[in-house]
Amino acid sequence: MAQKIHTPPREGMTDREKLAWEYATAFAKAADAQRSQVINDPDGKTSRRTSRTYSAPTKEQIDDYLKTPSSNEKNLRNASVYLYQINTRYRNLLNYYANLPCWSYVITPLNYSGAPNKSKRESFKKQYFKVCDILESMSLEKLMREVVVSALREGAYYGVIWGGDGDNFILQKLDPDYCTICSITDGGVFQFKYDMSKIKETDVDTYYPPAFKEMYNKYKSTGDKYQAVPLEIAVCFKADPSIIDYSIPVFSGVMPTLFQIENVKALSTAASEIANYKLIAGKIPVDDEGVPLID
Repeated sequence: MAQKIHTPPREGMTDREKLAWEYATAFAKAADAQRSQVINDPDGKTSRRTSRTYSAPTKEQIDDYLKTPSSNEKNLRNASVYLYQINTRYRNLLNYYANLPCWSYVITPLNYSGAPNKSKRESFKKQYFKVCDILESMSLEKLMREVVVSALREGAYYGVIWGGDGDNFILQKLDPDYCTICSITDGGVFQFKYDMSKIKETDVDTYYPPAFKEMYNKYKSTGDKYQAVPLEIAVCFKADPSIIDYSIPVFSGVMPTLFQIENVKALSTAASEIANYKLIAGKIPVDDEGVPLID
């Protein structure tokens, strides 16, 4: 959320500084007035937090998943998420590649004639500062790192945009289990559909952008549960765009070895506990019925 600005413009400010102050003030007011995206309402009747349980697959299971990746997207995705949470090496690997780009940007004017007309210069400055405000509200450096980590970990990132015109930009991550890529535009942008049957009718207006209301109504009237998310608000980053038939974690190839290490560690811990139990139990005197003779 943008910080409120109460300081009046200083004397001696240039026209550029005054214009920047005016836009910053307007942006802060608009951002304060914009409602935020609701994630969960634990005290309300529309709480949507669900319980997730992950189990550690074996090396053999991961190998089997990789043999038929198109039918095991969810299994590989869940294994990757679980491994990201418990294995520091895997987490550091994904974070390393996500932090390589610096996500700096340059604002370059297009279709600008550069004529010395004063009115055009003022219009250009207004548009320039407006674009600056929009990009600043996106917090691209932080946001894109989170997006890339999700895409590397899960194979693809699916999201929808709230706002986006400078009034408190929000990018909402969608559950990849309910998303499927349906087409690619001429510019190489992936369009995806969302399984509307997974949404409660009471949650549509609270937890999703307004466009989802129309998608939900269309699902109810036609029975087609997969509805295309409008390109105007859809965001899809595929970790490996060279494979369009399915989306699996990019580093799936290292998961069998890492899970084998985790399984060996678990077996080693169990063996140590059993050995300690035998050591203790073997030194306690017992009677003929196995009852300890010490208090």
